[in-house]
Amino acid sequence: AVIDGTNISEEIVAETYTGFGRLSSNLTLFKGLKVQVRFNYTAPRNIAQGRRKSMTYMNLGLSQKIFKDRGKISFNAADLFQSRRVRIDFRTVHALRENDYRRSRRTIRLTFSYQIKS
Repeated sequence: AVIDGTNISEEIVAETYTGFGRLSSNLTLFKGLKVQVRFNYTAPRNIAQGRRKSMTYMNLGLSQKIFKDRGKISFNAADLFQSRRVRIDFRTVHALRENDYRRSRRTIRLTFSYQIKS
């Protein structure tokens, strides 16, 4: 893709190629324990005034049925290793600025559900 911002400034021009990948796996382990793992990767790319660096993160989910399949315990962790960071280097003729921030923090959730039969 070509970024052309020359109507604003002569230095706002870039050409870039990027990519995105996701690897997801669902497993059932011993005694019905279900595991889901998802790994995401976003490749680096040029932006109008610099470069956005790559980003990786992983999510994990576990679930187990209990009480004769009437109950279920679930555990989920989003951004398990707290690696989901947005990192951008802004470079212009007059300035250099580096941003490094997290869109969200690691989120961990434990839930219990129970089905009452009538």
